[in-house]
Amino acid sequence: MITTPTPPDDAIRPFSTATRVYATAIVLGLLGAMFFSITRWIDSNFGVITVDQMVLNLAGGADGVTTGDTSLVDSFIVDGLLTPALVVAGSVGVYAGLIALTRRAAKRQPKRSSTPSTTKSATGWRALALSLSIFLVVGTAPALANQVSLTQTIAAQASTDSLSDVYRDPADVTAPETKRNLVTIYLESMEPTFADATLFGRNLLAPLDSVTGDGWTQIDSLAQGDGLGWTMAGIVATQCGIPIKSASGGAAAEAADEGGTGANGEEVFNEIGANAEHYLPGITCLGDVLADAGYTNHFMGGADGTFANKKLFMMDHGYTDFMDKSTWKAAGETRMNTWGLEDERLFAHAADKVDELRATGVPFNLTMLSVDSHRPGLPGSTCTDAGSDLERAISCSMTYVSGFVRHLERIGALNDTVVVLMGDHKYMMPDDQLFDGKSAAGVTRTVFNRFWSPEGATVHEPSTDQYAMLPSMLELLGFEVPEGRAGIGVSAVGDHPRAGTLYALDPAARNRLVLAPSRDLYARFWDSP
Repeated sequence: MITTPTPPDDAIRPFSTATRVYATAIVLGLLGAMFFSITRWIDSNFGVITVDQMVLNLAGGADGVTTGDTSLVDSFIVDGLLTPALVVAGSVGVYAGLIALTRRAAKRQPKRSSTPSTTKSATGWRALALSLSIFLVVGTAPALANQVSLTQTIAAQASTDSLSDVYRDPADVTAPETKRNLVTIYLESMEPTFADATLFGRNLLAPLDSVTGDGWTQIDSLAQGDGLGWTMAGIVATQCGIPIKSASGGAAAEAADEGGTGANGEEVFNEIGANAEHYLPGITCLGDVLADAGYTNHFMGGADGTFANKKLFMMDHGYTDFMDKSTWKAAGETRMNTWGLEDERLFAHAADKVDELRATGVPFNLTMLSVDSHRPGLPGSTCTDAGSDLERAISCSMTYVSGFVRHLERIGALNDTVVVLMGDHKYMMPDDQLFDGKSAAGVTRTVFNRFWSPEGATVHEPSTDQYAMLPSMLELLGFEVPEGRAGIGVSAVGDHPRAGTLYALDPAARNRLVLAPSRDLYARFWDSP
């Protein structure tokens, strides 16, 4: 009688217990490895973020992503996805090898009743594989959740509170009879920390310090709001006075009707302007207020306007003139970095633009956005400063900005123009990497800001956040801002009460309110006219 050999209990056969257990272990192991790698990647590139920031970047930042520096995307694919996949694949190979060696060693042993011991060994290997993978997931998931502020976000999403309680429509302001021009420069990833010589060996902001002394002022501590650690979020916060959210208060909008479907039965998702025809069409922002007051609005940036839909936002909110990477290429500019036009050339064009705008006699708002200080530091082709790429990029960029400010002074523009210099957000890097191992004890990282007003200005709130910039800029321009409130912010340059505002809340309550979906408010903001 011929008997068919019985395969070992740990043999990989379709739908066998061994197959199911090992497949589960591999999937869990891969998840755990990815959780670990993605946590490290987020920490090394951004520090602690919010879920909204992560999802909104994935959804709204997709359009135009190939027009900028793709190294961040590449590093995420390699470090966050491929590397853990390879590590798990290698671990599976080693594990399978150990099982094979164990089985081979067992076969060399003197023949006894080996079936029970073989079965016990197979069960042990499966239990070990499953246990290790479970421990890996359990050990890494909390760290990732903490890295993206998941607990705070979940608590906020469950909140019925709404920012509508503290929001004030900027359209309610009153324009002055004599209008001052406005020049706003968003300095990429800029924070006052770069002036600390103990951390960077020298004051990297020294060139700008030399031209923003007497008559200039600043908010001593301008905090970056939760989820505002990227350019469009910083621009929307300072120009519209709100945190950026979708119509549902998160990554996807509420469905078009109460039944949860759109006109054709499909789900309707709003990817923060990625596929929208209009960007926050239901809200009044700085450009809208100025256009209604008779200003012309102009934007100049080195990067491509399609990235994160900056151009769509600007053109939907009072800007009629938008110059970006495509503009400069068409003009024959060749001095480009991975993001766009180098800062030296951008501010040379900006000087010519100011001359042109002043000649018209019409009040104007000129907004600019630099690129050289974008991570990891993109020093201009003529930059000869010493140091790392980041240090050189910042120092030289500040030299170009200071040259532009000197041009404003030389042509008399500072007599009738408000100038606001501010970071769009803090630098996207945690302390230990940015400071290269130096002690950051006592260092509080905030957003850079300096401003000039021909009439002078006094800062009444030395510690505030980016939402305060909209009402502050309007007051610097001479607009009457009821109670100093616009958006969810309160002006820092006027002496205004904080009762009933966002700033009257304790920090924890303020954080919960800012993170709350506020669906009533954002459904209106995203509603097309």
